[in-house]
Amino acid sequence: MTLNEKWSSIEPKIDDRIVKAIHDGFGFEYVMPVQKVVLPHFMQNHDVAVQVIRRKVAISNVEF
Repeated sequence: MTLNEKWSSIEPKIDDRIVKAIHDGFGFEYVMPVQKVVLPHFMQNHDVAVQVIRRKVAISNVEF
């Protein structure tokens, strides 16, 4: 899985109007790997849980 897969690559397909809103409204052209894995399950009414492993990152003197 790569970082340059488009929203249209998700199966089952997301309605074109939703993909357009994601792209035009939010500017997201590509899907993140976690989204590509989770969204198909979510779209079939399955519960999903994702654990984030965070790294310490400093941006403008603010630590995340």
